[in-house]
Amino acid sequence: MTRRGDMQSIKLIWDQDEGDYFCISTSTKNTKVQGKWKDTFFHRRDIRKAIAFAAAKSKDHDVYMSAHGFSRKRRHKDCSVDPHWVYADLDECDPNTLTLRPTIAIESSPGRYVGWWLCDGPVTEELNRRVAYFIGADTSGWDRTQVLRVPGTQNHKYKEKPWVKVLWKDGPRYQLKRLNKMVPEVETEDGRQQGGDAAEIYDEYESDLPRWVRRELTNPRVQREALLL
Repeated sequence: MTRRGDMQSIKLIWDQDEGDYFCISTSTKNTKVQGKWKDTFFHRRDIRKAIAFAAAKSKDHDVYMSAHGFSRKRRHKDCSVDPHWVYADLDECDPNTLTLRPTIAIESSPGRYVGWWLCDGPVTEELNRRVAYFIGADTSGWDRTQVLRVPGTQNHKYKEKPWVKVLWKDGPRYQLKRLNKMVPEVETEDGRQQGGDAAEIYDEYESDLPRWVRRELTNPRVQREALLL
């Protein structure tokens, strides 16, 4: 049982990416193979087969998709191809409150989310990492070879087996040049931190921010307190 409409997001995401192969990863709570993962690869021309495979496995497996393509049938960093997406496991960060509104927002389980930001060119792993830290996402979910839950399947980690749902898929698209300028670098071991201007981020994406976020960000009291931090 699946939600076919949400599951079509696999094609929506992978169609934007480079690489010849894509991966569907499955795991099961079967006590004999608990914690075991199995990667199944599909050529670019077989993405629809990947969707059917994910649907079939969802009956009794947790189903994940690779966040990018690969040059070979191997889920390894050396074979990864930079995607046109920034991706992040948001954990409990509500995508409605993020400064950078996701192009696609997914609820992976009740109160937990995944975000995808479509860009106009290949996204480096380093930029993906910076965005994860910038928005307060799970800082272990930015690396290459990462897999994320497939929308339209069920989450078997919970007794209720909640659906993995698409919240929206019509968010803004991003220019890499602007993202690289605006998103701060992650602080290095010697304490250095470079990055963009928060005001520039606000000006660029103001229209995509919820009204209450715009109100809080422009509140003089909040701005004064921020200066004292």
